[in-house]
Amino acid sequence: MEYDWDERENTLLSDRYPAEFRHLAITTSDKQYLSGNKGKILLQSIRTEDFNLWFNHFIMEEACLINAITSAPIATMHFMLDGCVSGTAANFSEDSITAGTYQMFFVPPGCYRIHFSKGSCHAIRIDFSADFLKRMNGFFPQIKSLTEALETGRLSGIRLPEGHLTFRVKTILEELKSIDTERQGSDLFLHARVYELLWLYLSDIGTAEEKAASQAYFTKIREVRDYITQNLDNELGTTILARQFGISATTLKRQFKHQYGLTIREFLVRQRMERARELLTRSDLSVHGIGMRVGYPEFSSFTRAFTRYFGHSPSYFRK
Repeated sequence: MEYDWDERENTLLSDRYPAEFRHLAITTSDKQYLSGNKGKILLQSIRTEDFNLWFNHFIMEEACLINAITSAPIATMHFMLDGCVSGTAANFSEDSITAGTYQMFFVPPGCYRIHFSKGSCHAIRIDFSADFLKRMNGFFPQIKSLTEALETGRLSGIRLPEGHLTFRVKTILEELKSIDTERQGSDLFLHARVYELLWLYLSDIGTAEEKAASQAYFTKIREVRDYITQNLDNELGTTILARQFGISATTLKRQFKHQYGLTIREFLVRQRMERARELLTRSDLSVHGIGMRVGYPEFSSFTRAFTRYFGHSPSYFRK
């Protein structure tokens, strides 16, 4: 897929990046940098026989429309890391993609008008070959419609349901961004991670009923997380939280770990310790008072927990 706007400057880079993108560099990728009056775009790709990985970064100086052009059909999984875009085309209904979500598309050949807001937008895309998807049909029947669309040259687009970028999905994407394709076994590593992303996505979306339940759980668990961070001085055991939010303790533990990659206890300890360190360095509260603020009424319990977490006593951060 190519991107185009009026009065653009198109430069192909091999080993240098503009300052705005240097921290996003993937050394062993193919790159293309586009610069114009309206903004800057860095496209990086890693190609295999079964799929191509695209790491797309946009910095827009103003809100604008950009043409996304493809001469061949694409079956893709799209991850929106940050930013929000909306687009339309004759063979696709107008829709938007928001930060923190991912989903699969079939995109027919054509020109797509995409609206970007002012600011930065970062996305990752995995474009699959027809042969790869065909092999995956036996494991993931939900993608059969995409395979058939590629094989038959379907003229209208397909958009599968939206999934949410969980801790595990984000971790895999970070691993993909740091891949060294010249290292032995890198192709096997890439395939393993892409298989897992497919499994995580298709497990996430499930059936329509499962999708609705998943969205409800996502919202509920986020409410639990927010409550924990705002009430660190309270007793916050799993049983208490489950009762307060009307969810079983078993489901709460499972869903929280799935969504944030930590158990409730691990998350609670981390929040309490980080908040305590912040208060130690930025306030005049006593160590005992800080312990009370983060849920440790006993001074000795707080100092033991703090020292175990940071390897230093609270007084160390007061020096």
